[in-house]
Amino acid sequence: MLNLLLKILLFPIYLVLAVIVGILKLIVGLSAFVLKLLAVIFLIAAFPVLFTVSVAGGIVLLVLAFLISPIGVVLVVTGLLGGLQKLFGAVHGFMIS
Repeated sequence: MLNLLLKILLFPIYLVLAVIVGILKLIVGLSAFVLKLLAVIFLIAAFPVLFTVSVAGGIVLLVLAFLISPIGVVLVVTGLLGGLQKLFGAVHGFMIS
């Protein structure tokens, strides 16, 4: 009886998590693509700036290219999304048990 009541109470949370995870997966996928393109543009622009205009400006562009590359911020966001998916999986496992 208590198990059924808990499942009924968790059902709205389950639905909200399902929608949030789906939307965030889409957003992370699209933003990762855009950020990869920006990282390549910054990387291509960094070398001429580094050797012709200023060393500091070139280093700044290289650091920005690293931060927005898949190794930088995207990796952190993907890890957070993975944690949210694990929570969704745990709630889903309880709901179907």
